[in-house]
Amino acid sequence: MANTERLQVIAAVRKAKLLVNKNRRRVDLTEPQKALLKRLYDQIDTLEDDLILKEVSEHVDTLEAASQGLLVVNEEIKADIEDIEDVVEAVEKAVKGVSILVKIADQATKLFL
Repeated sequence: MANTERLQVIAAVRKAKLLVNKNRRRVDLTEPQKALLKRLYDQIDTLEDDLILKEVSEHVDTLEAASQGLLVVNEEIKADIEDIEDVVEAVEKAVKGVSILVKIADQATKLFL
């Protein structure tokens, strides 16, 4: 698999991670809201590590599960925290990128089996 796509997805994941981290410091958030953002941050951080350190084609199921987990937390955030559209959109874009990358890796693996 070409590194270009992987690097683009890692960049999208990193952008989402940075936005989440920035928003964790907002003074207008309650402790449960901050905890929700921390949970999202931790999940994104793990996903980023997996994308960097693991072979995508060997961890398709793990990456898909991580993406779906991000979407669940993202929906909770969307429902609970106002004025956080930038985070929601960045996470959705990162998840979409991971999903596309996983499909490419899965198809490439099937092609060469």
